[in-house]
Amino acid sequence: MNTTEIAMENRRFAPIRKTWESLMRTAGDRAQSLRSSIFKLGLSAVLQGLALASILPLIDALCITHDMNSALVWLSIFTLCFAFSAALRWRAYHFEFRGEMIMITQFLRTELGRKMRQMPLQDIQGARSGELIHTLLTSVDSTLSYVLGVANAIFTSLLVPIIVAIVLLAYDWRLSLALLAVFPAIVFFYHRRRPAFGQSARGVDEAHKALYSDAVEYIQGLAILKAVGQESAQRHRLQARFDDLEAMQRKDTQLGSSPNLLMTSMVELGMLTVMLLGVYLVMIGQLPLALLGAFLVIVIRFAEPLSSLVLYTYMFDMLESAMGDLDTLRAQPNQVVFEPQQQPRDYGIEFSQMSFQYANSNKVGLCDVSLSIPERSMTAIVGPSGAGKTTLMKLMQRYADPQCGAIRIGGADIRHMSAAELSGLVSVVFQDVYLFNDTVLHNIHIARPSATREEVQQAARLANCDEFVQALPQGYETIVGERGGNLSGGERQRISIARAILKDSPILVLDEPTASLDVENETLVQGALNYLVKSRTVIVISHRLSTVQGADRIVVLEAGRVTECGNHNALMARQGTYYRMQMAQCSTA
Repeated sequence: MNTTEIAMENRRFAPIRKTWESLMRTAGDRAQSLRSSIFKLGLSAVLQGLALASILPLIDALCITHDMNSALVWLSIFTLCFAFSAALRWRAYHFEFRGEMIMITQFLRTELGRKMRQMPLQDIQGARSGELIHTLLTSVDSTLSYVLGVANAIFTSLLVPIIVAIVLLAYDWRLSLALLAVFPAIVFFYHRRRPAFGQSARGVDEAHKALYSDAVEYIQGLAILKAVGQESAQRHRLQARFDDLEAMQRKDTQLGSSPNLLMTSMVELGMLTVMLLGVYLVMIGQLPLALLGAFLVIVIRFAEPLSSLVLYTYMFDMLESAMGDLDTLRAQPNQVVFEPQQQPRDYGIEFSQMSFQYANSNKVGLCDVSLSIPERSMTAIVGPSGAGKTTLMKLMQRYADPQCGAIRIGGADIRHMSAAELSGLVSVVFQDVYLFNDTVLHNIHIARPSATREEVQQAARLANCDEFVQALPQGYETIVGERGGNLSGGERQRISIARAILKDSPILVLDEPTASLDVENETLVQGALNYLVKSRTVIVISHRLSTVQGADRIVVLEAGRVTECGNHNALMARQGTYYRMQMAQCSTA
């Protein structure tokens, strides 16, 4: 075999080795136990083959040579091989019975969850929710649920007839070679068809991902779709995903059924050929009838599993596809904490010649932004939609790293801080508040898990939400619903402020916290914010210029660039962009 042929052979078998290595890596500290269980299944199949093969000398001793002592020996071998085969199979499946496979599943989901926490938020938010759900749930289950079953089926289908054929060499080399001749045809057929099987398995997997994503998006956006009268249009899109999946599954079934029938026919034709050869040898007096009978019993025993080999190998292709999804997620780069790690000397913030462009986008997010925010001051960021205001705040939380420049807090580059340390420095109150489907108490308590119940309630009182919480059916133990759907916008916003109060970070970012509130709720929220901004470095993002006039400094962003900077009076006197925005808002008030 020349170098090119060796390389082609390696490429052909590389996916199987890669899947095996990935499976062992997935098993973690239980890899040795899983490897041992699979080895036991292989050894069990070998013993099962030896047990079946021992029927030949047993029949020979009973019916031809009439050697009862030899018959007892072979009967003992037959019994012991089957007993040890069953015991090994039981020991192998004990890996599942004692819950180790469930533990591996739990370990894998925990590992993937940890991986997602270590990835840049830009990479997480760039993926659709349904795809991540599919990977975390379906791919994990597909990876681990069938491992031992598939391994046992493939070992039994392949090893048992091979061992029988080898033992048969001692009795009739022609029957043995005829039986062994079936396997090259099966192996050749499988390797010719495997790329199509693998592509089909991946196609079904991708169709499932797309359906998961659209289904999650449809459910989450159903209220808005109804409000704008577009639920029917979106339903048609979801139906199209169902149709795509159905077509892919139909194609997959057709792709698998024909080869499976062909494989079954091939195996049955091979077995029929072997049997006809055996009958011919009996007729010409070169093979005892009793041995042919024993051989036919053995052939019938392993013919059906051998015929189903395509089905088992297709399940292996599904396993390989699922492992590919998991490896793709695990291969995503972590957000790197640069060395040496740095500690902030204070809580002033500096953006230094910073430029940023979103992945897979030609639009510039920020361009050469330099900005200094003193400690314990209030800075307002204003500008038209799409100017880069929210992007600036996201980068300060390491949503992603800028392509040029740096962000420093107290002189320390945030890339040299751990995620936990950076998170502890910054609290954010968003316009769109996300609440978990849990109690009011938990949704506030999550900001500082070490806080006592009294500290949580004190934060709620300071955020002007204790009164409405006490009026809820179970008070602080009331479930707020998915995304806080059981509460009003103002109530959700005040719970978000209570979180920020409880967290007590030295830097506070307010991203349009009152933009969507009515006058009454805005007054309550503003009262809570007045407490929150005391003695902190505060950054306010707002379209309502009337709410930022008292800021120490106002920064105007346009098309990702800082175009103006100063207090309200200075910017009004300049009569630039800020002045025009003020006049425009005054004219529409």
